[in-house]
Amino acid sequence: MRFLFLVLLFSISAVASEIDNSKDLKDILYIPSQFGFYGETSIGQSDYELTVDKTTETRLSTTNFHQKVGFGLTNSFSLALDYVNQLEGENDTEVSGANSPKVKTTGHLNPTLSVLYRLLNQNSDSINLDLMASYSPDLFDSEISSSSHDVDAASGGAVYTMGARAGKKFKNFQMAAEGYLDIIGETSVKNRSTNSTDKGDAYAQARIYYHAQTNVLPILDVRGNVGVITASEQVSKASGTKTTVDMLNAYEFGPTMIFIVIPNQLNVNFDWNMRFYKNYEQKVGSNTQEIKDFRGHDIKLSAQYQF
Repeated sequence: MRFLFLVLLFSISAVASEIDNSKDLKDILYIPSQFGFYGETSIGQSDYELTVDKTTETRLSTTNFHQKVGFGLTNSFSLALDYVNQLEGENDTEVSGANSPKVKTTGHLNPTLSVLYRLLNQNSDSINLDLMASYSPDLFDSEISSSSHDVDAASGGAVYTMGARAGKKFKNFQMAAEGYLDIIGETSVKNRSTNSTDKGDAYAQARIYYHAQTNVLPILDVRGNVGVITASEQVSKASGTKTTVDMLNAYEFGPTMIFIVIPNQLNVNFDWNMRFYKNYEQKVGSNTQEIKDFRGHDIKLSAQYQF
């Protein structure tokens, strides 16, 4: 993975003639100008399914509202706040052909505060290079259930993230790569079925993304996205029973269509993303289960703006 990252950065530095870096809203590595405000408002739908031991099929569906606002303290340093509300979620499980009660999830997800600093700028350096960090505090209660209940959708723990992104912009083309490390803190989740509290240990997750974008029409850019996600072993305990989930590996890809409504002021974007998880095992007590065919897609319609 490091080799691929280095190859991409080398390619970015070597191809095509570069142009001056701008703070264009459609850019992959967009950053705001000093004292500039920007935002993104979106609604997204996710649908996933998986099979446990060939006898249990689970379908997961969520609809989220997302609002992001940001501010440029300087031309190189900015702050942002993300808020997500799960408008609707459903967990539908079928065991040996018989449907179990559906579990519905709604409510606030924990907000995320992030900072971003542009370390290198292609106006004076060979590439753009940004460093970032974010923190998502554990503010809202989290609930789960194996019976027919409406539960709160929050994660039940804090998340710490650090990362970097690098790229370069040319006349009608741009490329970038991003790498992030997430530390998901200990979780505490109320189990509505057992009236107990389930505990989860902290674990780590690494994410790497690659992007390439080109201008198709004066009002349309198209971006291709590829990602790899790896999560470490996850351990939790519910009603005295320990569950251990093996390391997870996921792969995702999809396009983004960027419609330029008002140049550098308002864009309307459509994202479509497919994600596939490599088959893995989880141990529940003394029982080992095989998780197969864990896959799904995300679609999102968003408006980006700055002023």
